[in-house]
Amino acid sequence: MKKLLIIALFLASFASISAQKAADFFKTMPTEVMPLLKQNDKLDLLDYYAAQGTAKVKNVFGYEVVMMKLTDDELLLKTSEVSTLQLRVVRNGNQISLEMTNTLTSNGITNTIVKHFTSDWKPMG
Repeated sequence: MKKLLIIALFLASFASISAQKAADFFKTMPTEVMPLLKQNDKLDLLDYYAAQGTAKVKNVFGYEVVMMKLTDDELLLKTSEVSTLQLRVVRNGNQISLEMTNTLTSNGITNTIVKHFTSDWKPMG
């Protein structure tokens, strides 16, 4: 009986980990990773997008941030007229990692920075 309970708890915790979506990770994204948005702004973006299919908030500098896409495994923000931020949930078996891509295009030149994190926002490699 005790073994059955342990197995059930393990499976339940595994299911909750694998069920996490891009929106869940966006909510827990630390300010150090995304200093342009306050916690309430992130929650507002998610709420507005769920209700209307479009979402806009002002960042800490007063510029508009637009949520362009939200799926279970991806979130895309237009963070300015020249930049975007993409958050991807990468699933590999029972492991989850996060890939964040910042893209800036200016004067016809595109600069892309890709960072990888664990599911609890610790930098990888």
